[in-house]
Amino acid sequence: MNHNYLSVASAAVALLIGCAVEGGGLTVGQAFIALVPIVVLLIWSFAQSDLYE
Repeated sequence: MNHNYLSVASAAVALLIGCAVEGGGLTVGQAFIALVPIVVLLIWSFAQSDLYE
């Protein structure tokens, strides 16, 4: 598994969720529930990638 792509994809999804909150498509609670697994995946994949070093 290439962790570089997974890290970038997780960051893009987190950005899209943030944009949905700003645009009124999601409430803060919905965004929080969606962001918890995304942020965990983002941190884990970034730590496993060679971008970390």
